[in-house]
Amino acid sequence: MKKKLHHWNYRIITEVFSYEKTFKKTNEKLASFPNERLFSIVEVHYNKKGKPLTYAEKHHLLGDCTSIEDLNWTYKKIKKAYKLPVLDADNWPHEWESGRPKYLPEPKVKLPKVDPKKVIKSFPI
Repeated sequence: MKKKLHHWNYRIITEVFSYEKTFKKTNEKLASFPNERLFSIVEVHYNKKGKPLTYAEKHHLLGDCTSIEDLNWTYKKIKKAYKLPVLDADNWPHEWESGRPKYLPEPKVKLPKVDPKKVIKSFPI
């Protein structure tokens, strides 16, 4: 039976990157590097009960927006991910327990307010 996706949001996810597994056949020097814990922001899809079912890997979150409003909407959705527990891709779909903090601090980056009308005028089509 196919599981139905109910809703999605952006979440911070962490996983261990293994240089040995990735490069053992192609690059001996890189294969000798120690494992690293990596963090990403991804789309996570849930069932009706709110249980994470799947996530989109390596998606360009702030690219391919069709307008400044679309880019701003995406930014606001991503910002909410910092208020949620970090998910562990190596122990999917559980929250990351090791290393804490369970929640990551919000980034202190502010996007400048841009008037879309002025931007459109400066780029004539």
